[in-house]
Amino acid sequence: MPELGRSRGGFGTKIHAACDGFGTPVQVLPTPGQSHDITRAVPLLESLSVEHVVADKSYDGDRVLERIHAQGSQAVIPPQINRKVQRPYDR
Repeated sequence: MPELGRSRGGFGTKIHAACDGFGTPVQVLPTPGQSHDITRAVPLLESLSVEHVVADKSYDGDRVLERIHAQGSQAVIPPQINRKVQRPYDR
């Protein structure tokens, strides 16, 4: 059963998905609508063995980046604008 919660958009659920290179979901995790995207990043990465992890800047966190590099993958995630040291990434 999906988790429900309040967010600015109202009462709802967020669906977090890991997809293969063709966009086919291989793992899906729901969260309450008010939770941040990064809260499900590490659980989504746990079962994956991939060369590259492509995500938007909401997944730019040190813990997530460490996890990606620890499993031998390359992060293709733009840095958030408020990072003190902007790290390079492949656009």
